[in-house]
Amino acid sequence: MYTANAATRFEEEDGPFAVGVRVKVKYYLDAGNNRVALKIETTDDDGGASHPNHFKMYGFVQQKPANSFNGEWIINGTAFIADQTTKFKEEHGLLAIGAYVEVEYSTNGGVNFIYKLETHVPPGAGSNLHVGRIEDKGGVHGAAVLNATTWKIGGQTFIVTPATDLNDLDSALTVGSTALVNSYADSNGSQVATQIRGVNINQFVFLPAVRR
Repeated sequence: MYTANAATRFEEEDGPFAVGVRVKVKYYLDAGNNRVALKIETTDDDGGASHPNHFKMYGFVQQKPANSFNGEWIINGTAFIADQTTKFKEEHGLLAIGAYVEVEYSTNGGVNFIYKLETHVPPGAGSNLHVGRIEDKGGVHGAAVLNATTWKIGGQTFIVTPATDLNDLDSALTVGSTALVNSYADSNGSQVATQIRGVNINQFVFLPAVRR
């Protein structure tokens, strides 16, 4: 359940809103652990889910089973069940309380069953920051990174995955617009974006060049 209010943005990018239409929701948890929608948009993107009936969510682990991975997990205020068929991946840290994770799941009888649970670098937690104009938003990076594309921003290439937070709440993420990129280097030395945020720059500081 999500609450929409006067500040919620609605975008019909891939068709009109209707029951049964796939959407992408950007939200936050309020003081009561309720999900408040910042933006809801229609989409034909499945986020790299392995099955048409699977869904994906990104968030922080708030509760996990005591002595094993199997059992109930609470992620961003939502309960999920992991069992012997669940796949676990700890490439970016341990599956512990506070970890930022991607959860792929299915729903049966009102219960969310985890298909895969994987750790990721949280948005904004990468070691690198880069500001520049968006030059290109296309191009498949490769089969090794599922559903990944490459963006070119300010002359530098970044891998954008389903886990990347594309934040256009302050400014659009269109070719020619300015963006702030947080990223980290993967094992191949490529820069993987954890977050790309649209920014408006209205002031520049020019520093004199000094020759020695």
